[in-house]
Amino acid sequence: MKKNVRHRATMVLPGYCTRCTKFLGDERAAPATPAQLAVAKQAALMLSHQPEVGAGGVVSIIDEILFAHSGNNMAVFAREIGMSKSAVWHWLHGSGVPTLQAWLAISLATGLSMEALFSSSVKDWNPSYKSPQLPLPLGRSPRKEIRSRKIDWTQKRQELEALLLAEPPISLAKACKEIDVDQKLVYQNANKQARQLVARFERHEQNKRAEKVIDLTSRLKLMQEHQMRIGRAGFSARDAWKVLPRHARSVRHVFRHINEVVNSNDA
Repeated sequence: MKKNVRHRATMVLPGYCTRCTKFLGDERAAPATPAQLAVAKQAALMLSHQPEVGAGGVVSIIDEILFAHSGNNMAVFAREIGMSKSAVWHWLHGSGVPTLQAWLAISLATGLSMEALFSSSVKDWNPSYKSPQLPLPLGRSPRKEIRSRKIDWTQKRQELEALLLAEPPISLAKACKEIDVDQKLVYQNANKQARQLVARFERHEQNKRAEKVIDLTSRLKLMQEHQMRIGRAGFSARDAWKVLPRHARSVRHVFRHINEVVNSNDA
């Protein structure tokens, strides 16, 4: 809007400049929404003739609207009219009265005119209550045809005991794959056999590690003797690493073992 306009004309037309006769509003105004048109229509009806208030007051109809329109759900009703739940509770159980803006929101949400709201006249009103729960058609459960598996644990324990004699020893995970049973179920129903398999496999792995260490030490000592025969004082860890095979290099703390052999030569 233009400001500081001097009204020197003999006639004033609302919305237009008295000097240049141009429109003072927004020429590119956005079109009114259906909600805004409905509010404007209700306001026009109220201005055309004063609505009559029913005998029970204006708040008495809110109970009926709440039950018919929102299934007696105060939260749903408050969300639809854009008000807080505490405000609706104050109207129904306190001494509060909806403001004009609240009445217009109720009219817009329910489809009732302001005259019908004030007069508590809802005889021909057809509420359009929609349940918040969507009626989704549920398909057939994919697990309905799955039958529970019955496991013969006597037979499974016998199979596990047979695997205790397998050479080389196998891990519990591999044993569970052999008998086609989950590892957790084996622990629950064949705990003794499961523990025996685990202990046997751990001993086997420990012996393998010890054999690798013995093999590594013997190779290093042979290398040390060879260096002494050819007249060299010794060898370094880098020299040993170059000639060691892959399985010897995979020994845990391999450089610690190499240094022990090198230092024993210095001693």
